[in-house]
Amino acid sequence: AIFSPLNLRLGQAAVDEANATLADPSASYGQRQQALTVRAACAPAGELLPWPVRACGWALGGTPIIAFMVSNARQYPNSLLRILLGQLLNQSHLAGATYCNRGVSAGGADVAAIAKAYVVSISTAVPIAFVAAVSAQRWTVLRPLARYAPYPGVAAANALACVTMRQADVADGIPVFGSAAGAPSVQLGTSRVAGWAAVRDTALTRLCMPVGNFLIVPSLLYALQRPNRALGIGPQIAVTASIFCCWLPFSASLFPPTGSLPVTALEEELRAHLERASVREVCYSRGV
Repeated sequence: AIFSPLNLRLGQAAVDEANATLADPSASYGQRQQALTVRAACAPAGELLPWPVRACGWALGGTPIIAFMVSNARQYPNSLLRILLGQLLNQSHLAGATYCNRGVSAGGADVAAIAKAYVVSISTAVPIAFVAAVSAQRWTVLRPLARYAPYPGVAAANALACVTMRQADVADGIPVFGSAAGAPSVQLGTSRVAGWAAVRDTALTRLCMPVGNFLIVPSLLYALQRPNRALGIGPQIAVTASIFCCWLPFSASLFPPTGSLPVTALEEELRAHLERASVREVCYSRGV
């Protein structure tokens, strides 16, 4: 539901209604869950996001870039300029989506942290993707893998950029909440343990996320093309959009948007405070 492109129809009125529902203590469990879904899909912090970086617009927003990279991996595998351009575009979109969808409970990231994450991701992705492409062309045994060359660079860059951009969550911690009717409720404190769990789990999903785009999509395009004739750009974009829209929610669902931890796993000072209040478990927003 969160990643469905159908949610792109939601606008400011839907977000305002969701905000009002979450602020209403008399709202039912079903109403709160629906409001949380609306917020997570297009306004995690309560403010409507531009559609390419919304969770529900992530797949369609990234489709042209993915199609460009997949096409280049087949037609221009050794073009460092094309590899650089593709990785720049992909990591730019990913950085925007990561920052905007980090969750209402996550700490703010300053400009320096965002710039550092971006530089780390590009510095990681381009060399790995280029080495993979050249290796696939140089060694005959690896040549069938040339179409998959972007994957290792993108996967590594995705995970490292997530950890770098959200290092404040690890260093300073993120808010933890009590649970009311299955949804985050009263803030109980800030935990570095929860911050690390949120960032770690999100980074793991970023390793899985490119599988659909850079392993499944090239395989399907190869299977669908006619002998000695590649598919046109239209079918490539259609296949990429279809797989990305299906694979993105699957990879993100490896971990739920709201995580939970037993109080015994938290820092000593926070654990002691919560145990005195008879709290046994806390929950936190993982981000996307």
